[in-house]
Amino acid sequence: MTSPKLSSISIASQQQNVMKFVLSICFIAATILSILPCEYRDGNRIPSTIIFRQLPSIIFHAFALLLVLAFTGSFIALMIEDDTQIVRQICWYISVTSMAAVGSILAYSISSSSLNWVSYVMRE
Repeated sequence: MTSPKLSSISIASQQQNVMKFVLSICFIAATILSILPCEYRDGNRIPSTIIFRQLPSIIFHAFALLLVLAFTGSFIALMIEDDTQIVRQICWYISVTSMAAVGSILAYSISSSSLNWVSYVMRE
């Protein structure tokens, strides 16, 4: 038995829900990043949290850039007219891909900082 195919309207509404979710996650993350205390390392502003402290500054800058790219892609995909579906799809793909990269950078940063913490505890 075959499953019924989703209509293009339901796919579009699912994509809109994903874009709203990405937009709100990016907004919340940007708000949190703006209120965190920062330190300057090699002339670059880095949040002085446990997550990004031990890593090179390029990791945080890639995180912030991809966060902005995900926000921009989802905002454009939500605001674009229905006439230009291909542009909406491209913005959707850019936003989802950027959000996946943000998640992977965050997972890498958390795992790296936790491994540094474990090695510090083992030395003591």
